[in-house]
Amino acid sequence: MDRSRTYIRLCAGAQEVQAQWRPAHGDFFVGEERRIQCWVDSVHAGREVRQGFGITRKGDKLISLTPYIWLPRLDQLMELAQVPGRRFESVSQEFYTWAKTDYPIWQQAPSRVFATLEQVWLAFVMQCRQAKVWDGSSWIALT
Repeated sequence: MDRSRTYIRLCAGAQEVQAQWRPAHGDFFVGEERRIQCWVDSVHAGREVRQGFGITRKGDKLISLTPYIWLPRLDQLMELAQVPGRRFESVSQEFYTWAKTDYPIWQQAPSRVFATLEQVWLAFVMQCRQAKVWDGSSWIALT
Protein backbone atom coordinates (compact mmCIF):
# COMPACT_ATOMS: atom_id res chain seq x y z
CA MET A 1 0.00 0.00 0.00
CA ASP A 2 1.44 3.33 -1.09
CA ARG A 3 1.56 5.77 1.82
CA SER A 4 3.93 8.27 0.22
CA ARG A 5 3.41 12.02 0.23
CA THR A 6 3.18 11.91 -3.54
CA TYR A 7 0.33 9.41 -3.45
CA ILE A 8 -1.47 11.47 -0.82
CA ARG A 9 -1.19 14.55 -3.08
CA LEU A 10 -2.41 12.59 -6.11
CA CYS A 11 -5.39 11.25 -4.14
CA ALA A 12 -6.23 14.61 -2.58
CA GLY A 13 -6.42 16.20 -6.01
CA ALA A 14 -8.51 13.41 -7.52
CA GLN A 15 -11.83 14.85 -6.36
CA GLU A 16 -13.86 12.57 -8.65
CA VAL A 17 -12.31 9.54 -6.95
CA GLN A 18 -12.69 11.03 -3.48
CA ALA A 19 -16.40 11.60 -4.14
CA GLN A 20 -16.87 7.86 -4.72
CA TRP A 21 -15.53 6.87 -1.30
CA ARG A 22 -17.97 5.05 0.92
CA PRO A 23 -15.85 4.20 3.99
CA ALA A 24 -15.57 0.50 4.68
CA HIS A 25 -13.61 -1.57 7.16
CA GLY A 26 -9.97 -1.71 6.02
CA ASP A 27 -9.91 1.50 3.98
CA PHE A 28 -6.87 3.75 4.40
CA PHE A 29 -7.24 7.49 4.72
CA VAL A 30 -5.50 10.59 5.99
CA GLY A 31 -7.52 11.97 8.88
CA GLU A 32 -7.02 13.59 12.24
CA GLU A 33 -3.59 15.10 12.83
CA ARG A 34 -2.80 14.40 9.13
CA ARG A 35 -1.99 10.78 10.03
CA ILE A 36 -2.63 7.79 7.82
CA GLN A 37 -5.28 5.65 9.46
CA CYS A 38 -7.20 2.50 8.70
CA TRP A 39 -11.00 2.68 8.85
CA VAL A 40 -12.13 0.26 11.54
CA ASP A 41 -15.88 -0.02 11.91
CA SER A 42 -15.83 -0.32 15.70
CA VAL A 43 -13.51 2.71 16.07
CA HIS A 44 -15.07 4.95 13.43
CA ALA A 45 -18.71 4.00 14.00
CA GLY A 46 -19.70 7.50 15.12
CA ARG A 47 -18.29 9.18 12.01
CA GLU A 48 -19.56 9.82 8.56
CA VAL A 49 -17.76 11.16 5.52
CA ARG A 50 -19.29 13.82 3.30
CA GLN A 51 -17.58 15.76 0.54
CA GLY A 52 -14.13 14.85 1.85
CA PHE A 53 -14.76 15.67 5.48
CA GLY A 54 -15.02 13.31 8.42
CA ILE A 55 -17.93 14.36 10.58
CA THR A 56 -18.12 13.35 14.21
CA ARG A 57 -21.39 13.96 16.03
CA LYS A 58 -22.62 13.46 19.54
CA GLY A 59 -26.38 13.42 19.55
CA ASP A 60 -27.60 16.21 17.29
CA LYS A 61 -24.46 18.31 17.76
CA LEU A 62 -21.47 18.50 15.46
CA ILE A 63 -18.30 17.67 17.41
CA SER A 64 -15.67 17.94 14.67
CA LEU A 65 -15.21 18.38 10.95
CA THR A 66 -11.88 17.01 9.69
CA PRO A 67 -10.60 16.81 6.11
CA TYR A 68 -10.25 13.15 5.09
CA ILE A 69 -8.30 11.92 2.08
CA TRP A 70 -9.08 8.40 0.92
CA LEU A 71 -6.02 6.40 -0.18
CA PRO A 72 -7.49 3.70 -2.41
CA ARG A 73 -5.77 0.32 -2.35
CA LEU A 74 -4.77 -1.31 -5.62
CA ASP A 75 -7.84 -3.58 -5.64
CA GLN A 76 -10.10 -0.56 -5.12
CA LEU A 77 -8.44 1.34 -7.98
CA MET A 78 -8.92 -1.66 -10.25
CA GLU A 79 -12.58 -1.68 -9.27
CA LEU A 80 -12.90 2.06 -9.99
CA ALA A 81 -11.46 1.44 -13.47
CA GLN A 82 -14.24 -0.97 -14.41
CA VAL A 83 -16.88 -0.02 -16.95
CA PRO A 84 -20.42 -1.38 -16.58
CA GLY A 85 -21.15 -4.00 -19.20
CA ARG A 86 -17.48 -4.72 -19.94
CA ARG A 87 -15.58 -7.74 -18.73
CA PHE A 88 -12.80 -7.32 -16.17
CA GLU A 89 -10.35 -8.85 -18.65
CA SER A 90 -11.06 -6.21 -21.29
CA VAL A 91 -10.54 -3.37 -18.83
CA SER A 92 -7.31 -5.00 -17.64
CA GLN A 93 -6.15 -5.26 -21.26
CA GLU A 94 -7.05 -1.59 -21.76
CA PHE A 95 -4.86 -0.76 -18.75
CA TYR A 96 -1.89 -2.76 -20.06
CA THR A 97 -2.17 -1.15 -23.50
CA TRP A 98 -2.44 2.31 -21.91
CA ALA A 99 0.56 1.61 -19.66
CA LYS A 100 2.77 1.05 -22.74
CA THR A 101 1.95 4.40 -24.34
CA ASP A 102 3.42 7.80 -23.52
CA TYR A 103 1.66 9.63 -20.71
CA PRO A 104 0.42 13.03 -21.92
CA ILE A 105 2.56 16.03 -20.95
CA TRP A 106 5.49 13.85 -19.81
CA GLN A 107 5.99 11.87 -23.05
CA GLN A 108 7.11 8.81 -21.09
CA ALA A 109 5.46 5.55 -20.10
CA PRO A 110 3.33 5.93 -16.95
CA SER A 111 5.71 3.62 -15.04
CA ARG A 112 8.43 6.26 -15.51
CA VAL A 113 6.17 9.11 -14.39
CA PHE A 114 4.65 7.40 -11.35
CA ALA A 115 6.54 5.46 -8.68
CA THR A 116 4.05 2.78 -7.59
CA LEU A 117 1.28 0.63 -9.04
CA GLU A 118 -1.28 2.56 -7.00
CA GLN A 119 -0.10 5.80 -8.59
CA VAL A 120 -0.17 4.27 -12.10
CA TRP A 121 -3.68 2.83 -11.64
CA LEU A 122 -4.92 6.14 -10.21
CA ALA A 123 -3.51 7.93 -13.28
CA PHE A 124 -5.28 5.38 -15.50
CA VAL A 125 -8.60 5.94 -13.72
CA MET A 126 -8.22 9.70 -13.91
CA GLN A 127 -7.20 9.77 -17.57
CA CYS A 128 -9.49 7.10 -18.99
CA ARG A 129 -12.55 7.61 -16.80
CA GLN A 130 -12.31 11.31 -15.88
CA ALA A 131 -10.31 12.73 -18.85
CA LYS A 132 -7.71 14.29 -16.56
CA VAL A 133 -3.93 13.97 -16.36
CA TRP A 134 -1.38 14.83 -13.68
CA ASP A 135 0.85 17.77 -14.60
CA GLY A 136 3.14 17.43 -11.58
CA SER A 137 1.03 19.52 -9.23
CA SER A 138 -2.63 18.94 -10.10
CA TRP A 139 -5.05 16.99 -12.26
CA ILE A 140 -5.87 18.95 -15.41
CA ALA A 141 -8.51 18.30 -18.04
CA LEU A 142 -7.37 16.84 -21.35
CA THR A 143 -8.10 19.18 -24.21
